[in-house]
Amino acid sequence: MNLNRYLFIPLSLSMWVLQPPLLSEAVSAHTGQSTFESVEVSQASGSWTFQILSNLSVQESALRMITAHISATGKDWSALRMQGDILLPGAQNTVPAALLLQGFNQGRLDVQRSSGLSAVIIEGAVRKSLDVNGRSTVDSYGAGVAALVPFHLLRSVSAMDRLVAAKVDRQQFVDGVLCDKLSVRLAPGVAKPHDGAPPQSVQIDFYFDPSTHLIRQTVVPIDVPGVPRAVLQVTSYSDYREVQGVMIPWHMSQTINGSFVWEIVATSVEAPDQIPASEFYK
Repeated sequence: MNLNRYLFIPLSLSMWVLQPPLLSEAVSAHTGQSTFESVEVSQASGSWTFQILSNLSVQESALRMITAHISATGKDWSALRMQGDILLPGAQNTVPAALLLQGFNQGRLDVQRSSGLSAVIIEGAVRKSLDVNGRSTVDSYGAGVAALVPFHLLRSVSAMDRLVAAKVDRQQFVDGVLCDKLSVRLAPGVAKPHDGAPPQSVQIDFYFDPSTHLIRQTVVPIDVPGVPRAVLQVTSYSDYREVQGVMIPWHMSQTINGSFVWEIVATSVEAPDQIPASEFYK
């Protein structure tokens, strides 16, 4: 497990080194009030500095949970390219789909309907829907890829740069399994909200299988134009398989306010170092 891309090591807590040979030196500054200024990690391959928001408030137990998850998922990674079959509301049969994820600000879900191609696109902090006729509609502001599929964000540098709070909450059952719950708040993406108010922080609840430390479910409140209250997006993950050294779920399903949105079963998955912008914005 290579920790050169994200590390949380306040001096008042334990130092967690998952594979010591990969980490040669770590230095951190701590104010004594759960506020972290910066972390610098030096390795044989060079040095890297993690600049983080000045009011970061993180529980020790939350750091341990994040560390256990990162250790269980394999090497650090930055992008996902998935092909598969998707089931949509009211449909009897699945249709082809393609999912792309990269960091906090890039995501795309293409669905090949009988009437043509539709898509959901994360462009910066904004989520847009593109219908089969090419018409674009803004669905939400500020949440970035959390408004599409957020399971990978704890492993994303661009997302963890936005971390402002993390705490462990009460365990809850997910599909019959008593799961550990981690509540995370990220600084919002830069986007003008529909009501003129400043964008709120992005809240994500992660539910981990305590036996594997892999994510079984994420819950994200999403601000939708024209809707007075945030809608609740729930995404479930299963059938984890190792892909290029990374544990990735090959089965995902999603609901909005309890209503079925989609279910994807992957047929092929890649974990590339980077996906060109041209694949997200065709």
